[in-house]
Amino acid sequence: MSLDTPHTGVLHYEEGVPKIPAAAVSMENAMMLRRMWERGERITVHLEMTCEQLPDAPSANVVGEVVGREKPEEIVLVSGHLDSWDAGQGAQDDGVGCVLAMEAGHLVQRLGLKPRRTLRVVLFANEENGSRGGLGYLEAHRQELSRHVAAMESDAGNGLAKGLSLELHDPKHGPALDKERALARFRALLKPFLEPLGAGLLEPGGSGVDVGPIVQAGVPGVGVSHDVTRYWDVHHSKADTFDKINREDLAKNSAIVAIAAFLLADMPERLTP
Repeated sequence: MSLDTPHTGVLHYEEGVPKIPAAAVSMENAMMLRRMWERGERITVHLEMTCEQLPDAPSANVVGEVVGREKPEEIVLVSGHLDSWDAGQGAQDDGVGCVLAMEAGHLVQRLGLKPRRTLRVVLFANEENGSRGGLGYLEAHRQELSRHVAAMESDAGNGLAKGLSLELHDPKHGPALDKERALARFRALLKPFLEPLGAGLLEPGGSGVDVGPIVQAGVPGVGVSHDVTRYWDVHHSKADTFDKINREDLAKNSAIVAIAAFLLADMPERLTP
């Protein structure tokens, strides 16, 4: 089910190959064309494409912080991405992620909490067609990556979070990480608080596209495992509008992300050396 809206996306071309155009039709129209073909009907399609790729232009990540009380130089990053495909409003992808990240910082401040480490909220630019926000963050903060304790991202809509995932990569120089030990510490830290909210699933897995560059460089990555049963109905389409957002689910997901972000920022020891 796509609500008769074609799915948008981005193409990547290898060097030296012709850059041919591509287009998408909605699932409903694709099924109709299949039925017509099976009936032996002759199918004629008229296609007009007006899209184009323009030169790069300046963009910026949006950053705010709750400064830590004991180790302000150490950072737990919580994030979403600002851009969306212009077919719709981008409410699920990734307006929700931005709200969850901002609300994590807001709830910590409103409750008067002061984590050991700095909680950094980042709304990344340009995830959808180049990930330049994430790459730009890596370049801007390369010298302080060792001070990043974790990088969390939500980029899978507003379905109720079932838990979190932990993504770890061995450093290029130095000993391999004890991933099982890190995962066990991750579970011990979060499960007592998240399990009562139905978000007790804490497993190895991916984190996010925007935090991907710094996670690949060695920062522990944390992904939010949302229920995506209905996500693909609207993802990257003109159906991705604010009316699809369930406010109760959004409030519960905000609590889950805020709890996880605070606990990661306040834990006595880091998940990894």
